[in-house]
Amino acid sequence: MGCGLPAGTAELFNRVWADGFIFTSPFGQFTNKEQEIADLKSGDLAFESLSTGVSQ
Repeated sequence: MGCGLPAGTAELFNRVWADGFIFTSPFGQFTNKEQEIADLKSGDLAFESLSTGVSQ
């Protein structure tokens, strides 16, 4: 299952996301940085696209 992002993406987010990072899904479920990184590494989490900057 490819996510279209370069190898090392999990390591990138490990550096970028704060240790106290909490993600809230649209369904109200919470995960932390460690779970998100594990999901990236396993392929359970994939991004279709990423954007940096301000949305207009």
